[in-house]
Amino acid sequence: MKKIIAKIFLAVLLLAPGLMPPAAKAAVVPAWDVTGSYVWTVLGAYNHDLTLTQNSDGTFTGTGGYPAGGPYLTTETITGSVTGSGITFTTLYSGPYNTGYAVTVSGTIANDGTISGTTPWPWSMTKGSAHLAGEPDWDGQLSASACTGKIGKPVVNVAQKVTNDADSGLAGYWAMDNYVRHIQVWRTGSADSNTYCALVAYEGTANAAEGKTGPGGSGIIGAGVSAEMEGGYRATFTGTFAPTGDWQTRGSVGSADYGCDLDGNCGQIPSWLNIYFPTHGGLNQDWWGWFYDAEGHGSWMNSSDGTFGNIL
Repeated sequence: MKKIIAKIFLAVLLLAPGLMPPAAKAAVVPAWDVTGSYVWTVLGAYNHDLTLTQNSDGTFTGTGGYPAGGPYLTTETITGSVTGSGITFTTLYSGPYNTGYAVTVSGTIANDGTISGTTPWPWSMTKGSAHLAGEPDWDGQLSASACTGKIGKPVVNVAQKVTNDADSGLAGYWAMDNYVRHIQVWRTGSADSNTYCALVAYEGTANAAEGKTGPGGSGIIGAGVSAEMEGGYRATFTGTFAPTGDWQTRGSVGSADYGCDLDGNCGQIPSWLNIYFPTHGGLNQDWWGWFYDAEGHGSWMNSSDGTFGNIL
């Protein structure tokens, strides 16, 4: 659905299934949630099972056991907190081995969600990764109120169901998307102007391809991974509203199977911009962004505000 490696030329945009955003922004520091199951590896050799649940204030609790996979020589009680990209937690052994032993460790959550530290000794989460704690303000960025100067009702207000749309990450195509996109276009300025504001919102599922590099640009995606996805873009443009073809201007415009493969090869896909505005000056994106949540497999955000996280 998106190409984030290079800027896209207008000729490509007009044939694209969605609007391809510019190159990914520099990473920003997200808020992380470590809820999930992990293998905690200490000194590269000692593996513990951990299951964590994070609260809204960043604190978390959990249970664990050593050795990973059981049978356990000791069970563990975990308490900790996440602040920004930092993590600190204490594990308390409940026995029968070494009952009462406790240690506090601290570390860092990387932009791809992997967790590791060196205090008080080297350790890492060798299975499992953190995910983004909160989603961006899609409702605000993709709301009608964000189209400043709009006039009356939208001239276009349609929905389309799309299947088999290849999705690209920082290291190439990684998933096949199925979603519904909602296209709304308002005239702006005055009733006889040729300036418009468009909102195109997406909601659906990204089915990750096993063996592909994660969308964050590192790691290998495992089997059976899928993510809920949402997002879209807001754009302004000039053009002549003169609908062509068989797309109506209200309601559903039907379904489309893009028939893409994981090399990004798709069928010839018509552009909503060309259909409704056969003469136009191209789209100027004011905001764009997509968010993917794969629960225990991580989260990824790619937007004009920044790109961070990963799904594996």
